[in-house]
Amino acid sequence: MFEDLHVEIRRPGQLPVYGQVLRDLRGGAHVPGEDFEVRIGGTDTPVRVSLAQLYAHPAMRYTAGAHVRVENAGGVWYGQIVHYESGFYDIRLGGGGDDDIIRVPVSEVSLSETVLAMPQSRLLAAWTPNISKGAEGSEQIFLARLRRGFEEHLPGFGRLSQDVVQTVLPDLVRRWFYDVSFGINATEWWPVLDRFPPQMQRQVSAFAKALADCFIAQMKQSRTHLARILTRYAHLLLVVKEVRTRFDDEHYGLFVQQLSDRIVVDLPLMGILGGEMSGDMFGIGATLIAKPNSLLMVTQKDDPLDHADSLVAFTRGCVSDGSRVRKVVIPKGKNVNETIRKEAFDWMQKANCICWLKGYELGTRFLNRRELWRGSELRNRIRTVWGVSDAGGFTSKHDALATWLEKRHKVPVGKLARSKVLVIWSRFTGKKGEIHIEHDTSFEGTRQLIDRALNAWGFDFVFIAGDKPIVHRDVGSVEGRKHKFDEMCAVIGKGRAFNLTCFWEDETSRMWCGGRMDQFKLYEFLHRVADTRHLGMRSGNLEAMALMGYWVRYMEEEGSWGASRMTHWHDIGLGYERIVISLPPTRSGKHFVHTLRTVPVSLGKKATASAPKMMTYITFRNRGVPGTVQVAKPKDEPKPPDIAKQVKGFAPKDLLEIGRHLTSVNWSRR
Repeated sequence: MFEDLHVEIRRPGQLPVYGQVLRDLRGGAHVPGEDFEVRIGGTDTPVRVSLAQLYAHPAMRYTAGAHVRVENAGGVWYGQIVHYESGFYDIRLGGGGDDDIIRVPVSEVSLSETVLAMPQSRLLAAWTPNISKGAEGSEQIFLARLRRGFEEHLPGFGRLSQDVVQTVLPDLVRRWFYDVSFGINATEWWPVLDRFPPQMQRQVSAFAKALADCFIAQMKQSRTHLARILTRYAHLLLVVKEVRTRFDDEHYGLFVQQLSDRIVVDLPLMGILGGEMSGDMFGIGATLIAKPNSLLMVTQKDDPLDHADSLVAFTRGCVSDGSRVRKVVIPKGKNVNETIRKEAFDWMQKANCICWLKGYELGTRFLNRRELWRGSELRNRIRTVWGVSDAGGFTSKHDALATWLEKRHKVPVGKLARSKVLVIWSRFTGKKGEIHIEHDTSFEGTRQLIDRALNAWGFDFVFIAGDKPIVHRDVGSVEGRKHKFDEMCAVIGKGRAFNLTCFWEDETSRMWCGGRMDQFKLYEFLHRVADTRHLGMRSGNLEAMALMGYWVRYMEEEGSWGASRMTHWHDIGLGYERIVISLPPTRSGKHFVHTLRTVPVSLGKKATASAPKMMTYITFRNRGVPGTVQVAKPKDEPKPPDIAKQVKGFAPKDLLEIGRHLTSVNWSRR
């Protein structure tokens, strides 16, 4: 009943030690003097002690409202701590009023038998005043444990003002919970878990404790910053009345980020992936491979950006048990978050497990630990599941791949051995009407990269991979646009550059490519026969290359939205590193950055907070074009005239930076 109650143990002839109560032994024929079994702090060693040897834990001593026993010249009496100061307690006599307060030295105070005799619900309430006010069930367990974390790791906890204890700390806990969850408030989370079937309530309690332990472990790690976080937050909440700026404090942001990472690692997970977020499926697929107690829900909406079916097919291919991945269709007109929450909690019951919900950044959060990439174990598992290892079936496709490259694309396969190869990734996602047009491929930029790769950076061969150019309604020459990459390869490459964009759509590739994961075998072939390096604007496809162990550099402009999320993969041995350029290589991308970032700042305003999902002039000109975003009534908007004023391609200084990254690492010897 009294598990986790923190105590100080004073035994004759021994120094005081601290611990947590494991069991109450007072009942039946217990051994006299062995009233409680207590785990000594920091060890797994249990000891049996008498009630007389248990005293208030130092952290508890400074807690207003703690029930205590006092023994002095006036005999034995009981009360509640009102205030602590310089080794003395002000204690309200049990049952007394505001005037019945007596000051006594710390040495005369010990745990009250009344506390240890309380029912568990009253005990938790006594230990968690204010923070758990109104809480019950699993939330009460969570908050009770968290309260002790504050007592142990928040400097000066016992001297906090009542305003802070009663208002700021509870709000801070709620914000922490919301900021690391899938946008769910604690009030929406715990009541649902407490309504789970009785046979799952032990799991619910264990989950509440495990979640609180994540909070406490992070508080311990961030101990030196907690006081500053709390001071700033108290000011924001009690003075400014504005808490949305909490992330302006770097320590708060870091705390939440590290807490989120810890939860993702320590708790069972259910990822929530929107059907339009196809670029995130590779990191999430790798997480499903690495973390067996993880589930994935893919949501499908009536949305032109939706790729839910292909996401489900790929991620199910990552696990032996396909039931770990589920597609949920969001009915038209229904609230998306409410539908997701209901489906998630229903799935937990059916799967008989409690999971923490995490959004599209699940893969980024779970895979960002250096220890995962120190050895080859996880990498080998990913490569096998994705079909690029010998055990995964690569060797059975090797000869067919070599034949296809030579006959279909005139690649001199025999000359690839020990050569230096650059794979340039083409991206036209923004031109299709989706997000991040600033990360699209530039024709002029691609020409520049091919030219410098072959003539200045020491590469023997170049391959263009990824998306085909978009042939929209404003294109002057349809055939010219379709074959633009072919022309570049012929004119600049002269037999050393090859266009492999959308190769999976070519019927001739069926001789070796039968599905999404088979596509990886092409890059594995290049990886094995040559020193191959991958380069492109930020894209989920490049994340997949890094996860399989290839050399990857992605590019994005200064101030890029979402840049910080992928920096977690830098410098951890994953092989996924960034090249920061000054501006995007496309004219549309430069216009986008100028209009939504540069202009507002020049006018004394903040840059637009998030990238728009679509640019209306693009969705209008794409009307009726296969493979692009379609809207029911696209706005007839002409292409902004200032786009034509922008310069095509990469800036000269950016080309120098790209070349430095591509050539600064020694070429491998095979």
